[in-house]
Amino acid sequence: MPVPWNDLPALEAAFAAHRGHVAGVIMVPIDFNNGCITTTTEYLSAALEMSHVNGAVLIFDEILSGFKTGLGGAQDLYGVIPDLTLLSKCVSSGVPLSLICGRREIMATLMLPPPKGAIQGGTFAGGIMGLAAARATLKILSEPSFYPDLLMRSEWFFRELQALFDRSPLPARVQWLGCMFTVYMGTREPVTSYAQMRALDGALSKRYFSRCIEEGVYFHTDFTVSAAHSKSILEQVLERMERAATALA
Repeated sequence: MPVPWNDLPALEAAFAAHRGHVAGVIMVPIDFNNGCITTTTEYLSAALEMSHVNGAVLIFDEILSGFKTGLGGAQDLYGVIPDLTLLSKCVSSGVPLSLICGRREIMATLMLPPPKGAIQGGTFAGGIMGLAAARATLKILSEPSFYPDLLMRSEWFFRELQALFDRSPLPARVQWLGCMFTVYMGTREPVTSYAQMRALDGALSKRYFSRCIEEGVYFHTDFTVSAAHSKSILEQVLERMERAATALA
């Protein structure tokens, strides 16, 4: 059953309503699906403890957050280690690959016959190309200068982006963590929940990002600064996004 994220009373109520029937809790540790909505160490720690008290495992979906804040992902950032972690193409630079990793005693049950174990399989399970890409990617990410350079460049870009909106009559809020970010159109206040995001001016957002495309800047659903984005490229992006904001305002 779906439970509101970042809401411990709701999670506690769900356990109470289904006592003895909950095997696992799956959650994102950073909500990049809805832009950039963050949580706290206290929430994640309490969710982990509550899961264990109720005989369930806590599973982090780091499909989006994996490697965006550092090699250890969101769990390293917040200092809360889940029982299982799900990762995907973030570990292989876009080459198809999925990963399940976690506590040894849980991982040891994979491929054991049910009900003592769980069968895991898939089209790309053990795919050589994906594993080779992951190995090469992790080698690059592990270089001492990789994350300091990427995160410093990203933060500079995010602050400059907020500054250009602050100069504009167009209300917009830039939120980021690590190298991922979003632009919430129609507000200058922090967005801290899915409900807040849904209440924003969707028509304004559509008009602005359509204008960005006309300026040659295309955003997918997940906004990310990558190692391929040099400072000179990001400066061009800022210029074009400011032109789009000025034209729309």
